[in-house]
Amino acid sequence: LALLGLADRYELVALRDDCASLLAEQLTEANMAAIIKVADLHQAAALRAAALEFITARVERIAAVMDSDDATVRKSVRDFLASAEAANKLHPSSASTKQHQDLVTLTV
Repeated sequence: LALLGLADRYELVALRDDCASLLAEQLTEANMAAIIKVADLHQAAALRAAALEFITARVERIAAVMDSDDATVRKSVRDFLASAEAANKLHPSSASTKQHQDLVTLTV
């Protein structure tokens, strides 16, 4: 995490992206909220997306985030789910889309 911060601070984009990729591989339920916050802080869009995908892949993870005290993380997940729901309304063709839509309905 510290190296990601330093890479962002000194605008070492390739190093920042490499750090973000490594962190994305290390996502767990224990660190998912912290990873979103770090990704937002250091403009690591791919890491943020990976964390949001990780969280929204399971209802239990969504519930854990929504039960947390961190309003910014809850808002990030809500916004992500709302945008996924909007995308589903535009392209409702796939089965995985239906499953993701069911998750959105459960949480919003």
